[in-house]
Amino acid sequence: MKKALPYIIGLLILVFVIYLVVVNSGVNNRKVSTYITLNKRDKNPYGAFVFHESLKQFFPKATFKINYNYPGDSEVFGDNLTNRLYVIMQPQFYPQDYEIDDLISFIDQGNNVFISTFVYNEQVSRFTRAFAKARNYRFFPFGSRASDTMRARLNPSYFKGTDTYKYPGLLMESYLEKSDSSITNILGWSNDGEPNLIHLKKGKGNLYIHLSPLALSNYFLLYDQN
Repeated sequence: MKKALPYIIGLLILVFVIYLVVVNSGVNNRKVSTYITLNKRDKNPYGAFVFHESLKQFFPKATFKINYNYPGDSEVFGDNLTNRLYVIMQPQFYPQDYEIDDLISFIDQGNNVFISTFVYNEQVSRFTRAFAKARNYRFFPFGSRASDTMRARLNPSYFKGTDTYKYPGLLMESYLEKSDSSITNILGWSNDGEPNLIHLKKGKGNLYIHLSPLALSNYFLLYDQN
C-alpha cells in the first residue's frame, strides 16, 4: 500500500490539474449573453441600466417617476403640468385606444413622449400615420448570433457632432416602411438606411418614435465612443 501511495497521489494531482484546465477553458470560452431584456435594472449586455442612469445625467434637475401602470395613469398624467418627458422603452408597445387618447392629450398640452420599441400596433400607426416593419424580431428575446454588427445614423440637420454609431453586437431593429412626410420629421436611419427615428408635433408637445431599442442597450452605449 505504501508503494502505491505515490502513484495514487500523483493520479489525484493529475485529475485535479485536468479539472482546472477544463473549468478555466469553459470560463474563457463562455459566450456573451444575447438575451434581450431592455430592463432598467439589468446590467447584462442587452439590458437598459446605462440608459436609465444616463437620463439622470442629461436631466440633473428633473424629478423622476417610474410608472408601472398604463400610460394614462393619473399619478403621471393627472396634474396637468407641462414640459415633461415620458419615456416608454419596451420590446412591444400595444396600447389600447384609451391609452393613445391619454398620450395625445398629454402631448397636446405641452409635454414630450419618447417611445423606443421594436414593434407597435395599429392604434399607434393610425395616430402617427407611420407603419413599422421589423427586422430579425423573430429571434426575440435571444437574438441571432449570425448578426454581429449594427449601425445607427442620426440626421445631421438636427444633431451636432458624430452622426454615425455602431457596435459589434446583435442586429435587431425595425424601420418605417411608410410615413406621412407632411407631419413627420426623420431624425435617424437604421443599419440599412431606412428611417427608424421620427418626430411628430402635436399641439404644444412632441412625440418621438424610435425603432432600434438595442441602440440604447448597455452594450451599444458603452461600446467605443457611443
